Amino acid sequence: MEAWLPRNWTGRFLSTGNGGLGGCIQYADMSYGSALGFATVGANNGHNGTSGAAFLKCTRVLADFVFRSIHTNVLVGKELTHRFFGAPHTKSYYLGCSTGGRQGLKSVQDFPEDFDGIVAGAAAADHNHLLARSPHFFLLTGSPNSPSFLTIDQWVNVVHPDVLRQCDEIDGVKDGIIEVPDLCEYDPSGLVCREEEGQQEQNTSCITAEQAKTAKEVYKPLFIFGKFAYPRFQFGAEGAISPLLFGGQVSTITAIRSRSSDTSIRFTLY
Repeated sequence: MEAWLPRNWTGRFLSTGNGGLGGCIQYADMSYGSALGFATVGANNGHNGTSGAAFLKCTRVLADFVFRSIHTNVLVGKELTHRFFGAPHTKSYYLGCSTGGRQGLKSVQDFPEDFDGIVAGAAAADHNHLLARSPHFFLLTGSPNSPSFLTIDQWVNVVHPDVLRQCDEIDGVKDGIIEVPDLCEYDPSGLVCREEEGQQEQNTSCITAEQAKTAKEVYKPLFIFGKFAYPRFQFGAEGAISPLLFGGQVSTITAIRSRSSDTSIRFTLY
C-alpha cells in the first residue's frame, strides 16, 4: 500500500479503490485526493498485475480482492495518518469506480464504520454475471465486417447524440446528462438512412436498419436460459464505453484485463 500525506492536510482521510481484476494502485485518484488536502491511501488489491491469475487456488488473494485489501488499507492508513500528523482524521471518505465502485459498496455492507461517505462509481457488482455480459455484446454487434456492426465513430457521433436528444430532457433540464437512465426508452429507428440518402457507407449521419437493431438490442438486460442475469446497459454511456464493449471482439473488456478472455474468466470464477 501507499499513503500520500500532504502538507496542506485538511484533517480528512481518503481511501482509493482499484480497477478491473488488477492489483494496481490508482495513482490518478491518489494525486487527486492528496492535492485537495486529503491524507490519501491506495493498495494493490492483494496482488500485482492486471489479471486474475493470482486468484487461482489461492483463497487468500481472492479474499483480498473481495473485501480485505480495502479494509486493511483503511485501518493501516488511518493509523499512519494519526502518527504522521499527530492527530486523528476528522472525516473519512472513499473514492472508486468500476471494481473500485464494487469495493465501495462492499465496504458499506461489511464495514460501515470505515467511512463517513463513499463515492462508488459504475460499481462492477455481481462479478460473475458481469463477465458473462461482456462477451454477450459480441453476439449482438458481430465482427467489424458484419452488417450489424457499428463503428466507434457511429456510436460516438451518431447514436450517442441521438440518445441525448431523446432522453437528456427527461429530468426537465437540457445539460448533456441523462439524470435518470432507467426512464429512457430509446428508439434508434429515426437514424435509419432513407432511400434518397443513397448508400449508407457514403452517409455518416445515418445507419442501416440492421445497425439500428443492434443499437436497440445492446441496451436490453442479459438473460441466461430465460433467467435474468444482469441489468441493461445504461443509456448515455455508449460513447465512452463503445471501444471496450462494442469493438467487435469477443469479450473485449476481459481480454484487455488479462490478454485472454478465457483465462480471465477461468481465474475469476475459481
